[in-house]
Amino acid sequence: MKKPIVAFVFFASILAFSCKSTKTNGVSEGASKKSIYGTWTLNSITLDGIPNDKFDVKVLGGIPRQCMIGSTWLFPSNGYGNYTITQSGGNCQAGAHNILWSRLTENGVNYLQFKELEEGVKDKNITSGYRLEQVSQDAASMVLRSPLDIAGRHTYLMYSFTKNQ
Repeated sequence: MKKPIVAFVFFASILAFSCKSTKTNGVSEGASKKSIYGTWTLNSITLDGIPNDKFDVKVLGGIPRQCMIGSTWLFPSNGYGNYTITQSGGNCQAGAHNILWSRLTENGVNYLQFKELEEGVKDKNITSGYRLEQVSQDAASMVLRSPLDIAGRHTYLMYSFTKNQ
């Protein structure tokens, strides 16, 4: 009688551990697209390991980095979201940019990817976009990064977000 109970406990514990999600770079591999849903504020874009005031960097197809600081990002469940640049003047042009976003896990690395939607163009006909690696994420913050070469040196642009309540 004890053998079936021991076998059941043994197999139940194997099943429990095999279903447990693991973490890669602070982001749960089992985390779903749902963990990104909501509105986020982009607090900073920094260069990893390079003085930030040394280079004038443009992001997302030519937007000056400083214009993106304070932008709000909406990631709804249907994938059709936007980011809104709130700064205006100088080289900054305030306004909303519609996006189609998704989450991808490839070779154990989590990515947030999106493409900017264009007026009058079906989203399936837009073939270019952006893929940012999720370095870390919890309920209140998220850090994404994208590779960048500056003066022959490989570095990353680090995007730090906080979730709006």
